[in-house]
Amino acid sequence: EGLAFELSAGEREVVNGHWEFQIDVSLTETGLKEYEKVLEAVMKYIRSMTTEKPRQEFYEEIKLLTDLEFRFQRKQDPIDFCSHMTENMLRYPQEDIIYGDYAFERFCSPEIESLQDHLSVNNLNIMLLSKQFESEADQSEPHYGTKYQMAEFDSSLKQHLNEWRYSTPKSYDLPVENKFLPKNLDVLSREGLPEYPEKILQNEHGVLFFKQNNKFNEPRAKLTAYLNMADEEVFSTAKGLTELALWKSLFFEHFRVTDYMARMAGIRPKLDTGMHGLILGIQGYNDAIKQFYPTFTETIRSFSLTDDHQKLFEDLKEKRLKNLRNSLLNAPYMQANSKMKNFLIKPSVSVEQLIESTEKLTFDDLKAFEETWLQECYSEWLIVGNFTKSEALEIFEKSTSSLGMKPLPQEKIPHVNTLQVQEMEKIQVDLSLLNPNEENSSIVSYYQIGKPCLRESQLISVLGRVMREPCFDYLRTKEQLGYIVTCYPSYLRGICGFNMLVQSAVGSPRFLESKIDAFLNVMREKIDQMEEQDFNKAVESIKTDKLEKD
Repeated sequence: EGLAFELSAGEREVVNGHWEFQIDVSLTETGLKEYEKVLEAVMKYIRSMTTEKPRQEFYEEIKLLTDLEFRFQRKQDPIDFCSHMTENMLRYPQEDIIYGDYAFERFCSPEIESLQDHLSVNNLNIMLLSKQFESEADQSEPHYGTKYQMAEFDSSLKQHLNEWRYSTPKSYDLPVENKFLPKNLDVLSREGLPEYPEKILQNEHGVLFFKQNNKFNEPRAKLTAYLNMADEEVFSTAKGLTELALWKSLFFEHFRVTDYMARMAGIRPKLDTGMHGLILGIQGYNDAIKQFYPTFTETIRSFSLTDDHQKLFEDLKEKRLKNLRNSLLNAPYMQANSKMKNFLIKPSVSVEQLIESTEKLTFDDLKAFEETWLQECYSEWLIVGNFTKSEALEIFEKSTSSLGMKPLPQEKIPHVNTLQVQEMEKIQVDLSLLNPNEENSSIVSYYQIGKPCLRESQLISVLGRVMREPCFDYLRTKEQLGYIVTCYPSYLRGICGFNMLVQSAVGSPRFLESKIDAFLNVMREKIDQMEEQDFNKAVESIKTDKLEKD
């Protein structure tokens, strides 16, 4: 009905021992105007859920996934882990401090039913969030001054809520069995395997690189495919990028239920826009990936727009316009960084051009785009993890077949270039901020180095490490410019540069540039006088970072 974009639900501990169940719905403009329809749907679903006995198969699914999450935990930040364990010391006996969050030891239907009884109108708070309520808000919270209004449910709404929650017949079906749950968790032998990815297939459709896991004892894998296309009008014009963005949004709305089931099974699919093609990615448990990838690629191929999509198209178009306009109100350093990349990469499209093209786009334009979309492709694949070589070949062959695109000759793949800055050339790009209340200025100084060899690339990394702490100390502590002060090497399409970034309310970008120049003069002298032991210390620091396991 075009009432909502997204929905999420789950428990939340407000204070120690006090929990809430929260349902968040991201509303469309229509959904905000007709929010009672959304409430009706939510309450009717709760009604449908609670008219049945709790199903043990749902419990078993959750138990399986939490067991897997515990057995195959990924690396965590030590501080976050320590902090969380400290909290768990208040919740669990000593022997369960680490495992307590993952313990699903028995299915108890009566206790679940008792919890469901708390999902009642008497326990219900409803919060509507929108800027349009600002004029009606008559109170302000003390910390941030956020305006709000509180009111009791009127008698009519309360009556409807009770009817929807308790009196209506079952209106919705509960989720079906998740077909993507991993069943085979065997880890392949890691003996005698190549250290690096190897090319195992190349044909007219693309090339496949593969590496079987030889380090991590876990049943996970990851595949990434870059689908190179020759549609220059799509990837280098505002109109093409807008059409592609809205086609992808409509595709994922169509794919939403399947995507949700996949994510519940520990799979993370993606379909991103590259410089001249699509980036298809899937990661998760390898057995789950084998069940999922045919559905993903077949749906990409078979998805087709119909007149039923027109209302959703208008809602997604409006959402995109809001996001684009809001990006022009981002923090100055974010806008400066984005503008710098936009200027250096050719061809490129500005946010302002994307806004204009989105405003003009019609549903008929998008249907015309779809008719010429996904015709030719040359794909570059990398598959790593707990797969065999034969399984990787099967994924490549079945995916290229189900995508159904004609082979694209490699010489037709478009080239995206980086602007070459001539020696001693200075290019200045100015950007005015639209937010009238923004007090900060920002500058990104980009120094282009070129296409470095391996040794030069490592020296640039050492330079970044040597300059990082003095940069903060000089510009933040000594000059008091602000907290957002950094320097770092950057790579755009294989071209290396070095960036100095500062955001500050102290002065204009020209003033900040003078401070950066002064710092670089100090650093030149400091590097000239650097002792070999300090250089070696920076090298060892980078080696430690690179050798650290992900």
